[in-house]
Amino acid sequence: MDDIALEKTNLPSRVKHVLIRNGVITIGDLYRVYKNNSLNSIFMLGEKGFSTVEEFLQSYSFLTKDAPNQEISFIKNRPDPFSGLPTYNIFEHSGDLVYLRLSLRTYKALSKNGIKTIDNLTGIYKSGGLNKLRQIGPSSVEEIKNKLNQWNDKLSISAELNDRKDVCCWAEIIHPFLISLDDKKILIFFTRFGTKTLTLEELSSKTHVTRERVRQIQTKLAMQLIKHVSNINSSGVLTKINKIMAESGTDLSIDGLRTKLEISQILGKFMQPLFSPWLKEIDVFESLICWLTIASEDRYFLSSYYKNIVRPIKIDIGFFKNTQGISIKNKRVVDAIPTIVHRKISRRVIYTGGIFLQEAKNLVNGQEEIARLILNQMNMIEVIPNWFTFSTLEGINKSIPLQTAGMKMLSVTDRINLNDFYDGLSRRAGRFFDIMAPIEVVKPLLGIMGFMINKDFTVSCNSIQKGALSRSEICFIEAVKENNGVVSLLEVAETFFANHLSLPAVSVTLQRSPIVEKLDSGLYKIRGIQISLTQLEQAQKRQKKYSQDEEVAYGLDGVIRTKITITSYTFLTGVINAGRIKDLAGEWQLFCDGQVYEKVKIEGLFLWSLISVLEKLDAQIGDRIELDFNTWTRALVVKRV
Repeated sequence: MDDIALEKTNLPSRVKHVLIRNGVITIGDLYRVYKNNSLNSIFMLGEKGFSTVEEFLQSYSFLTKDAPNQEISFIKNRPDPFSGLPTYNIFEHSGDLVYLRLSLRTYKALSKNGIKTIDNLTGIYKSGGLNKLRQIGPSSVEEIKNKLNQWNDKLSISAELNDRKDVCCWAEIIHPFLISLDDKKILIFFTRFGTKTLTLEELSSKTHVTRERVRQIQTKLAMQLIKHVSNINSSGVLTKINKIMAESGTDLSIDGLRTKLEISQILGKFMQPLFSPWLKEIDVFESLICWLTIASEDRYFLSSYYKNIVRPIKIDIGFFKNTQGISIKNKRVVDAIPTIVHRKISRRVIYTGGIFLQEAKNLVNGQEEIARLILNQMNMIEVIPNWFTFSTLEGINKSIPLQTAGMKMLSVTDRINLNDFYDGLSRRAGRFFDIMAPIEVVKPLLGIMGFMINKDFTVSCNSIQKGALSRSEICFIEAVKENNGVVSLLEVAETFFANHLSLPAVSVTLQRSPIVEKLDSGLYKIRGIQISLTQLEQAQKRQKKYSQDEEVAYGLDGVIRTKITITSYTFLTGVINAGRIKDLAGEWQLFCDGQVYEKVKIEGLFLWSLISVLEKLDAQIGDRIELDFNTWTRALVVKRV
């Protein structure tokens, strides 16, 4: 009866799983653990499970009703939950097959063949008898071979450390514990206690177990590590770590702690590299962070058994794990910076291509060190001294004006000279900022945004966004094509008027669109498109029919008198080019033949809303009119010459 497997008994499933997980495989094992007064030390068995086991043993006549009951000691004097025989500690290896972590099919097949210990399995494997066992195929033989090799490696490392009286670095403390964990537990251990944490939901989907099961494994791993650390003479190493942390004070950071531990050789290295399918190579320092996280939580140290373990100094471990290269002191300052400051810095960079350190310092109202930390935190790099730009566009969810402007220019021509391209970007940025970042700062950002700078110093892009050009820009291109590559302001305005676009759109397009390049004498062309001297001369000749022949006289009486010729555009729209008198911007009270009209306005390059006055004067194309601006009364008198 001793050899009957617990799996074949009528014990509740939960109790069976807990016992088997802790190395109690048969009824005989269960009786021996009970008789040694070790049953109450099995982790997660619980008081109800303890009573269930007692009733079960009585049903198999192992116990009589008169047998001494252990319930009192279970409740009042329960020892450490991980002390006792059946634990997963390599130093307390019991030889049960459960420690090999074989697949369930292989484990059951070996049990049916009467193989219960690792020593028995090793003997049969060395004698070549595995192939003679029932239900053990080639895949199971290969699995057993690999598991035995892994087990022997673990025992050799554990034995080497166990023979030593003391350990000299953290790697020697944590290595035996890590090699005793499977891949799933390694993932849960580092992602629940390390710096790169995952939620229970995320781990549940990765490991294909429930969130509650993940939480249970997390708790069990914490308790196992505490027990493991308590079994090794680790106080010397942990005390040195605490001393370094205490000496650093609020200047402590994650990167700083790693550097100091490496220099003092307290961190150490694994005897052999450890790898995990999810985490790749396991980092020694990350395992120390996991320990600091566990050791800082009082809920894992309720038992007096652990009162002699050296725990870390009191710090906010969650806050500390987020410091990275920033000290705790500076991290608090950085976190106190309002979100609006981050938005202002980001907006500056996505419009102008970079930000000057002094400007960032003014925005954060702090020291240069704090400004640099915030810029680094926002994924920015220093390209040239004191100039920063983005190293990646991750986290920027809105459209980037620089990228949009570049796509507009390359929608018109496949390649464009780098200096012309930079000038086009400056026109777009000029709407909000006076200064563009230097071209050396903008270059790295162009590559991140998908633009290529070729060897001939031209800019191109493999994928152009469709619909990059606005309706106004399409009308500008139409005006340029209709007028042989070069256009004047009034020619552009006529095309806009014919396409039912507002006149302010003319001013905005010519001043801010990156595809517009301004030439001398008030002429414009498409940026990146070369023109000949003949085209320029023809455009200058055409300008004469649009010329207002302005005459501006400044009187001592405070009246500025302007005489102009009515062009076809002015006749149709009632709008006059006010480029020479743009300093008179603002509203003016309009008078004509002693009659008062609504106020008119000079805005941008135009004087608006004169159509009613022109009709009153019966002015025709080619007629000349005089506009008298009284700067003292803000009155405008219009009359024919």
